[in-house]
Amino acid sequence: FGYSGEGYEYLRRALEVKYQQDFRTLAQRYVFAPLSMERTYLSWQPNLATNQYAGEFDATGQAYEVTKTEPNAADDLITTLADLGHFCESVLGSLPNQKEFYSSQVSPRPGLTFTHGWVRMNDLPNGEYALLSAGSDQGVNALMVLLPESGRGMIALTNGDGGRAVVMKLLAATLGDAGEEILSRF
Repeated sequence: FGYSGEGYEYLRRALEVKYQQDFRTLAQRYVFAPLSMERTYLSWQPNLATNQYAGEFDATGQAYEVTKTEPNAADDLITTLADLGHFCESVLGSLPNQKEFYSSQVSPRPGLTFTHGWVRMNDLPNGEYALLSAGSDQGVNALMVLLPESGRGMIALTNGDGGRAVVMKLLAATLGDAGEEILSRF
């Protein structure tokens, strides 16, 4: 694979061929609708209300031009904090009831720390492990950290080039000892 999301793009194309439907339709039917993610899109849409979705800004506060309008399975998700919260609640709440499936999704292969879409960090304080998913582009930075053993987590979405520094401070402030340990491993 040439970059971290290439496998997702390969999977997207395979699903579109297998089901004879575009990825937007498949994502809406099988992920967004069942999880009540009513304001989530695979790319920027011209009709989105800018009071609900922040644009991307550089370090001086100047807006970047929106250029990505085609769906990408690994990048450019447009969502709200509430919708992403529904997704994280699903991972923390409903998947563990399906123990075998959940275990296969969050257990890395030998020698790896990556699972299916998550980085797994073991041996955190209080017997915790963390599932992390992060993304950044020009003008945006996002981080989801889930602590399945305690059912806690953190979601941070920023819309400026300086977002990573803010996200790192939030990690320590919101998740205590586990957050501090995660930070020490970055």
